[in-house]
Amino acid sequence: MKTALRTVCSAFCLLAFVVCSAQPAAPMKPFVVLFRQGPHPLTDADKARRQAAISAWAREQNSAGHKLEPRSLAPDVAHPGITVPAETSGLWPVTALLFLEATDLAEATQIAASHPARDYNVSMEVRPWAPPAVPAVAPKPVAKIAGLFDVKMAPQSAPDAAVGRFTLDKQYHGDLEAAAAGEMLAGMTATKGSAGYVALEKVTGKLAGRTGTFYLQHTGTMNRGTPSLTITVIPDSGTGELTGLTGTMAVKIAPDGAHTYEFEYSLPDKS
Repeated sequence: MKTALRTVCSAFCLLAFVVCSAQPAAPMKPFVVLFRQGPHPLTDADKARRQAAISAWAREQNSAGHKLEPRSLAPDVAHPGITVPAETSGLWPVTALLFLEATDLAEATQIAASHPARDYNVSMEVRPWAPPAVPAVAPKPVAKIAGLFDVKMAPQSAPDAAVGRFTLDKQYHGDLEAAAAGEMLAGMTATKGSAGYVALEKVTGKLAGRTGTFYLQHTGTMNRGTPSLTITVIPDSGTGELTGLTGTMAVKIAPDGAHTYEFEYSLPDKS
């Protein structure tokens, strides 16, 4: 028994040592190596030997996880910027770029220093690089409005249909002054107070003085008398001055039957 316990304890100690001593891999960062070819041309034999050596070196570095992405530059060149003095222009032109990943500049430099091009009259320059920062987009301001609406529903299916279908004719009032036409599908259950419906409506009119159209999508359920309803502006459905509209709507029905809406939305500034 003691031997078994010692064995188990040893195993746990070994596992703890491995877990505690394991260090997370350092994150890789992008670097680029610029290759400048010296003024002395290479023979065809030199080029062949260089290519073979580079291919073998690249396989080794990719296996180590450095994700090489070489780019050779064509000889055609243009100088739209500052004119370089003739005595220095073209003596050591940049002929290739190599993108790679390394933990830091020191490792990237070490990798570049092992590149076979070093033996073929090539100067190398290593630099960190990153894509340009994308400017943060300011969130659209959110507006909230409320008002009354009228709705007329007309059945389009037989009373005993498996799924009920209705047309919708609505009039919104207030900051949303618009008419809407749509269709609704509804399903009833044998349990009192449990049902579901989906609907689409196209809204045409003015929202806070801006004219256009957009679509609203409804998804509603009733769970034994407890309602759940989501009404959302369909993405990219806004037209005219309502292009880019996003938002959600809630509706309430008062005891006297009055219908009200609350609309929370965002709309780009007028261009």
